[in-house]
Order: sequence, then structure tokens, then C-alpha cells
Amino acid sequence: MIKKQIIAIGDSHSRSFANSDYFISVFMGTGKENNFTSDDFAIKTEIKLLKIMSHFKKNDHFMLVLGEPDCRWNTYNDWNTRISEGKQNKIIDSTSRFETSLLKIKQLYDNLIVYNVAPHTRNDQNLINQTWNSKISSFCQKYGIFFCNIYNEVLSNLDKYLIKGDHCHLNHSVQELVIKKLQINKKITNVPVDDNLFNFDQRFLCYTLKSKK
Repeated sequence: MIKKQIIAIGDSHSRSFANSDYFISVFMGTGKENNFTSDDFAIKTEIKLLKIMSHFKKNDHFMLVLGEPDCRWNTYNDWNTRISEGKQNKIIDSTSRFETSLLKIKQLYDNLIVYNVAPHTRNDQNLINQTWNSKISSFCQKYGIFFCNIYNEVLSNLDKYLIKGDHCHLNHSVQELVIKKLQINKKITNVPVDDNLFNFDQRFLCYTLKSKK
């Protein structure tokens, strides 16, 4: 049973875990810049992840909230104007890059959790989402990383969990599903966040890493 706050780090989907007693939401930045669609983006994303994680303790619990931008990149023409056949192969390339990063991170941090890519209102993207989740879930099982999969629970009641007017971002009510899945102790220990290193976003109630001046 987890007895400390979980640090949820990732793209905009990490903000589903903001404003919570059980999670600390750290927003890395836009999904167009934090993804695994190419070697360059994967390296930059990994570096930023490790930089954020380095400001916490080795035995803290980290939940990585990544992957939806990769799935969207393989679905939306406005994200990738060069979409052609072979979408499944492209998402496999993304998952492979993510897996490489996960192996590096696992060697440095004891308590690693990977969050699933949540359902979308578009069925074509959901096919890609499911490919990502299946591949990453198998990888996590092989290497002893907890894969937090609440995909079916969310899909069965998507209107409840989606932010109103949004196609893929979930509201804060999804936290209860994750708390149950991870068996988080109701009497949780707070994890300190250094105000010298992180800004608090009053709009989204999450943290962002301060830029060096």
C-alpha cells in the first residue's frame, strides 16, 4: 500500500491529478514537445523527466503520464501532415523509445508507475491508444513496473470523466479510480515541493519546473 503522495509527471494529461491530497501534478509542457515520436524528442523528453525527478527523493513514488501525444500524432492530420499508411508501425517506434527511457529511469528510482493512455472520443485514435497500452503494459509486466490501467473503467463512463467540451483530457474525478487501483493509503504523507525550483500554476493547480535565468 502506498503511503506517500504520488508525483504525477507528464504532458497536459498529468493535470488530471492536480488539486489533490494524494498526488502532486508536475506539468512538463505541451505534448508536441514532450513525446517519443522521434529520437530527438525522446531524448529531450527523457532529459526533462530526469531533471524533474532529480528534485525529489529516490524512494518517492513517480507516475509517468505520457503517450497520448504519440497516439494523437499518428491519428490527426493537424498534428502530423505526413500521416500515411503504417500507423501501427509508427506507434511501435514510439513505444520502443519510451521503453528505452523507462529502463534508464527504473535504474535510478525505486517506485515507478506508468499511467495508461486514456480513451478518446475518436475511435480511430482509440485503436492507436490500445496498441500503446498493450505494448507498454507487457513491457512493464516484464520489468516489474506497475502499469496503472484504468482504460476500461473510464471508457465505460467516458462522459463522467472527460472535461466538458474536451475529447481526451480527463477531469479530477478520475483520481478516485487511480487511488483505488494503486491502493493508496487514505492517511497519506505529504511530499515537499521546493518553491525555489518549481512554480505553482494557479489556473491548473499544478507545478511546473522553473526555467533557469
